[in-house]
Amino acid sequence: MSLTLKSATKLKTTQRAIERVMPGLSLRDKITNHKMRKRTGVEDVMERVATSKLRWAGHLARQEGVTLDMIQLMDFHNN
Repeated sequence: MSLTLKSATKLKTTQRAIERVMPGLSLRDKITNHKMRKRTGVEDVMERVATSKLRWAGHLARQEGVTLDMIQLMDFHNN
């Protein structure tokens, strides 16, 4: 299943909201997303999705009977 642009945007927005709630900050505090991510130490959700897709593709590549064409059809290269 491919992650659509709409669902990727929702994931990123939700993650930023959660990262602001963790230390008790709001948007009015004018702290950038980059600084928030450094403070909380949380991995970016889209980086995690990409890593997970690549790991799963590697798992499939080691299976018997699964061809590279099959893996490419599963859309592992897009977020």
